[in-house]
Amino acid sequence: AVLAVLELAASLKAEGRTLLDLLDDLYRQHGLHATGQLSVRVDDLAVIADAVRQVRAAGARPLVLGGDDSIPYPVLLGYEGDAPLTIVQIDAHIDWREEVGGERLGLSSVMRRCSEMDHVESIVQIGARAVGSARSGDFEDARAWGAQFVTARTLHAEGVAAALERVPSGARVVIDFDLDALDPSVAPGVIGPAPGGLSMAQAIGLLHGVAAKAEIIGFCLVEFAPERDVAGLSGLAAYRLAANALGLMSRQAVASRA
Repeated sequence: AVLAVLELAASLKAEGRTLLDLLDDLYRQHGLHATGQLSVRVDDLAVIADAVRQVRAAGARPLVLGGDDSIPYPVLLGYEGDAPLTIVQIDAHIDWREEVGGERLGLSSVMRRCSEMDHVESIVQIGARAVGSARSGDFEDARAWGAQFVTARTLHAEGVAAALERVPSGARVVIDFDLDALDPSVAPGVIGPAPGGLSMAQAIGLLHGVAAKAEIIGFCLVEFAPERDVAGLSGLAAYRLAANALGLMSRQAVASRA
């Protein structure tokens, strides 16, 4: 496999192309599109939202990699043409703070901000077990809005099916996957590690289970902190999650055109 990758890289180099160019060709063939790395300022949310709008206008499905868990907010802003939308957040934290130190668009407030979007109809939050991203009043606000929670403890006790039954059948879904949803033994390289998290098998089962009953029209993978990784475990986990999400969206895109 390593030799095959090296041969592919050499062939692309001879053609003056890169792996990103190859991925772009594959994405376009299957209703996806690679935009590369966006150069944005921390406060320039419009650039991210506009990039998502352009991808959706092309009939493609964004795969967004990187950044902390504030990034899904501008990403979701770009989906206003996809109403009604369901968000499936897989995360150790529920992120419903009104503000933190005066900041309303930070990583601890992303789900509250998304709930304020007219095109977001439902939110399913899976894997919660850590403190700091909501006070009791914030949690009550989330419940009053209609957010559905499946904690990591419930997932371990009742299985992936307990979470999947909350996802509306036939819904348009954007998945927000915070890498800290995984147990630190699986992915230690995150901003806020929390013991008791998901296994890789559970995480992949969730992605495939959502795809079996709903249409995944976007995937965000956030909060990978390479400087905190151990033996490349988190990078490998992130790669496998992204590869599965990409494959599932590609299959659905092909099936929708059949």
